[in-house]
Amino acid sequence: MTEPRKTPPLARKTPWQLIGLVLILAAGLAAGSLGPNRFRPFMAAAFFVISAVLLVLFWRLAVTSHERFDRAKWDEANRNMDEFMRHMIGIMPNPAFFKDARGVYQGTNAAFEKLLGLDKKDLVGKTLSDVAPDELALKHTEHDKALLAEPGHVVYEAPLQAWDGEHHVIFIKSTFRRPDGTVGGIVGILKDLTQRIRAEEELEQRRRFSDSTVQTMSEGLVLTDYLVLVKGSRGMRTEAVVDALAARGKE
Repeated sequence: MTEPRKTPPLARKTPWQLIGLVLILAAGLAAGSLGPNRFRPFMAAAFFVISAVLLVLFWRLAVTSHERFDRAKWDEANRNMDEFMRHMIGIMPNPAFFKDARGVYQGTNAAFEKLLGLDKKDLVGKTLSDVAPDELALKHTEHDKALLAEPGHVVYEAPLQAWDGEHHVIFIKSTFRRPDGTVGGIVGILKDLTQRIRAEEELEQRRRFSDSTVQTMSEGLVLTDYLVLVKGSRGMRTEAVVDALAARGKE
């Protein structure tokens, strides 16, 4: 990155204006001293008016030139900052991005592009509304507007439309400032919870299946015991069979 150029003093940028004004003053003084006495008051007044107008014009040109240089300096500083932001999110393992205050993506990393299933050229220069369903885009846009209204950081969980379907994601967003002190936009880092949630759901399904299997096996054992008792109770009284089943149930 190149360093912003230093602003030269105003006088160094406009020597020709000052030299021109001095020459006009010298010419006016010479004309006034050499002219007839009766015309000297009029010449002095005209010279004063001309000098004042020229002085205002020269000063305005100098201010405009200085303002133009300042804009060029800040534009260069902003470009350098954007380059730094792209480098910073590029080395992050988590999906990351940064966008300007209008919500336009200015940079994304490989993890973010992989998550959405889009190339960098399909994201940079676009808004979330251009790449996501309207409902999801509206929800995230509301969060971004609130964050820009009160600069700082925010963490929230929300769905995100990825290349393989809807993902559950934690969004960590923070505003950043430009070199001139204005809010430049938002930088965001994502933590995808989809795999963990899917693993928890699969584990819960396995637990339910295991509980169901154990319950089925228990019912089968009770039924088997019942059949054995019925088979062995031939010739026994009904009261004896009931007592035997009750004893097995207590076991």
